[in-house]
Amino acid sequence: MKKIITIVTVIAIIAMLACVLCACAPKDSAAAKTKLSDAGYAVVTDSIVIPAAIKLATQVNVETVLTATDGDEAVTAILCSSTKDAKAVYDWCKDEDGKTDAKKSGKWVYYGTAAGMKAFTK
Repeated sequence: MKKIITIVTVIAIIAMLACVLCACAPKDSAAAKTKLSDAGYAVVTDSIVIPAAIKLATQVNVETVLTATDGDEAVTAILCSSTKDAKAVYDWCKDEDGKTDAKKSGKWVYYGTAAGMKAFTK
């Protein structure tokens, strides 16, 4: 009986790790743009205006802001210079109650519709 429980536990841990490792954000803005374009989204990136505005508001370095929509679904993703900067932007996205619909993955902070966010991390 103990062997069966051990085997089931190991299988469950492997399955959870596979889910966590597969659901991750792209490595850079070019990969994100390609991924979302391939999924049928129109993608616009900005490396100057919006990042400068976020930097003024948060005092952190933002590399690129990517916005994508397919007409019904949308996602906005902010690529920061470091994970520390991403944490600061993520905290900045919270409302006065400390809640946010944004997600953080590595150097990315992203938010949008459920399908848009899924396409970004898929």
